[in-house]
Order: sequence, then C-alpha cells, then structure tokens
Amino acid sequence: MPIQLDEEGGGTVLAVHVSGKLAKADYEHFVPEFERLVRQHG
Repeated sequence: MPIQLDEEGGGTVLAVHVSGKLAKADYEHFVPEFERLVRQHG
C-alpha cells in the first residue's frame, strides 16, 4: 500500500508516508484508520 501510518511519540505524532500513485482503495483504507487513531489519541 502506498500509504503508511506510523505512530510516534507515544501516539502524539502520526507520521504519514505516501509513495507512488494513490488509488481510491488506498484512500478508503487510510481515512478510517486515520480517524480511529485521532479518536484514540485525541
């Protein structure tokens, strides 16, 4: 997957690494995971 999420600083920093061409499926996977992490860590 061209999008990689890495939690850093005990969840206070979310590093997003993007490479290559993004497809709709990549975005559909990224958004719920991003939202979950935001809810979890604020």
